[in-house]
Amino acid sequence: MLKERSIKILEALSIFKFLNTSQLIRVGVAQYRANLNKAFKELQLHNMIWKLSFWVHPKLWRLQNYYYLKPKWKIFLVENLQYNEKSIKMPIGTSSMFFRDYYHRTNAIDFQIELYLHILKSWWEILLYDTYYDHTWSTKKNAPLRAKTKLIFNDGTFFIPDAITKVKLNNQIKIFTFEIYNWIDTKRVKQQLYKHVKSLQEWLPSIALDEKKGSKVLLLFDSTSCMNAVIGRVSKDTSFLNFKNLFLFSDTISMKSNFNSWCNYEREQVEL
Repeated sequence: MLKERSIKILEALSIFKFLNTSQLIRVGVAQYRANLNKAFKELQLHNMIWKLSFWVHPKLWRLQNYYYLKPKWKIFLVENLQYNEKSIKMPIGTSSMFFRDYYHRTNAIDFQIELYLHILKSWWEILLYDTYYDHTWSTKKNAPLRAKTKLIFNDGTFFIPDAITKVKLNNQIKIFTFEIYNWIDTKRVKQQLYKHVKSLQEWLPSIALDEKKGSKVLLLFDSTSCMNAVIGRVSKDTSFLNFKNLFLFSDTISMKSNFNSWCNYEREQVEL
């Protein structure tokens, strides 16, 4: 029989798909890395999880390992912990995680964790949470995997937000698309935001989730200076004029200290 901490790791991975040691500590699986290392050994002994190791970074030294569930152990969660099989997150096919995506995906997972922690202490309920690295099999023969967040415009073009989530608060549905930015190319960020404007105009997130409810866009920046620069550009662009309260901004430090506090492009603090 698995020890309790090992079971908690499996449960956490079933929610977030990929987690490193720091993130497992953040979600409350353990307080210390040493305790997690013992659990990792037990899970690897039973061949229940994969470990993803990465290159040594020239500035940050060794990057943390990531862990995820092996498909055959989904049945353990279903039969022993009464999990809904469809709710269990794990990679499909050969989809995993790559070095070039390391920081972007780490921040994306951190956002999901902070949303999860906010849910635990509020009246919110997560009804759906899909990310750009969640995939589904295509209906076309021999076609590649399809990102679950893929949104197709009326003209046939598409884009893929980092995440789409649907939550419920006091019986009201809220829909958010989410982007994380790790670079300081404000011009490139602004160009991508035009796609979100078009998506809002065509109600794509709401249509994708079969909801007659508008959506908002959450923009998270690794750099406060980049966030301020983007806000400055957006505030001067009339394309965003009718979407003042639909684009919300935050940086990673602020998000972790107060998840529910964001700002619009006029730098007015608003709650989600």
